[in-house]
Amino acid sequence: MNVRRGPDGHGVTAEKCVTCHQDHNLVGAHLPPGAPNWGLPPTSTPMIWQGLTDAQVCRSIKDPKQNKNRNLDQLVEHLTEDKLVMWGWNPGEGRNAIPMPHDEFVSKVKAWQAAGAPCPTDTDRASRL
Repeated sequence: MNVRRGPDGHGVTAEKCVTCHQDHNLVGAHLPPGAPNWGLPPTSTPMIWQGLTDAQVCRSIKDPKQNKNRNLDQLVEHLTEDKLVMWGWNPGEGRNAIPMPHDEFVSKVKAWQAAGAPCPTDTDRASRL
């Protein structure tokens, strides 16, 4: 289909993400998934977490230059309430959901925040995200 991300991550010309991806999953296997604000990261930050250690991922999500200028409270809200993030727990027919229950994830994120949002130390192990 020659889909291209475009500079903002939402496609180009008539190939905008919303042409196929709605604000919800379409019913049926192999149909486009959907959630509010569906899109790819902008070209300036494509899949920036790939190949990073857990410590590097942690530092990058806390960095306002890389997280849409979010402070820690806004980051926690994004991680626990944003409908696009929450799509991972309801990805639609034929797709695997995030293996951790959402309420457990929320508890862990909030405990991380309460502890001052510490990052692990760097290791040679790359993130499995």
